[in-house]
Amino acid sequence: MQTNIPYLLDANNVKIYNPAFITDEFARYYASLYNLGLDRTVPSPTQADIDLSLQAAHLPSLSPSQATDLLAAFTEEEVLKAIKALPKNKAPGPDGFLNLYYQVFASSLVPTLTLFFNDIKNTGIIPPEMLQATVVTLPKPGKAPTHCANFRPISLLNVDAKLYAKLLATRLGPLLPSLIATEQTGFVPGRQTCDNTRRFYDIIDLAHRTNTSGLLLALDAEKAFDRLHWGYMWLVLLKFGLPTQFVHSIMALYSAPSAKVLASRFLDRAVRYPRQYLFWP
Repeated sequence: MQTNIPYLLDANNVKIYNPAFITDEFARYYASLYNLGLDRTVPSPTQADIDLSLQAAHLPSLSPSQATDLLAAFTEEEVLKAIKALPKNKAPGPDGFLNLYYQVFASSLVPTLTLFFNDIKNTGIIPPEMLQATVVTLPKPGKAPTHCANFRPISLLNVDAKLYAKLLATRLGPLLPSLIATEQTGFVPGRQTCDNTRRFYDIIDLAHRTNTSGLLLALDAEKAFDRLHWGYMWLVLLKFGLPTQFVHSIMALYSAPSAKVLASRFLDRAVRYPRQYLFWP
């Protein structure tokens, strides 16, 4: 889906009509937005700061046997299952290969992919080309399509990267309920957001019956997932008891991500994400 953008306003409210310049403006905006080092309102904690915070959190940890199971090699059955689970009719990443390609030629691809994904998991090294993405911009409902902030960026990733991430997520998924508090219902197998809705109404009912005052606070973090402090994530995973090698396997996906913005049918230069917030041991 391509969005027709007649013009865009830059930081000085100057109108940009040239489609190529519009794409350039999006690229500059996203390069700045996702570079936490340029945002003075975002804290820059040191590894010592994060360690101190996590020590006070008293996080649960995996058992030795659970940690060992995470390190088992991916099997061809796991890779084939991940391929079969790929949804239909999804746009491809920069390499142009559709989900359908992997599904049609699965019998030929699975043995090689299994070796490839195990090599990444064991070494923590991933080809930079695999981490390339194409970002398409969709206007947010009810917002004027004249400012970059009023568009929702959708990253089109290469299927091989998504398959590798799926294998890691599937391996880790069954262990999440033992690590993540019950109040967190999103993205945890076996939990539903309606559980929190029910809890919310129960609290309201309790407040009415006991004549207790209360406050409901809703927070919406800007680009929360995309602006997560990678070094913090790394240390949290280690604190949860994940083996260092498995954490390396996960962080390989963050080693060299880059993206090109596609807007008004023009593809811009690659936007590289900064790595200065990774604490590599």
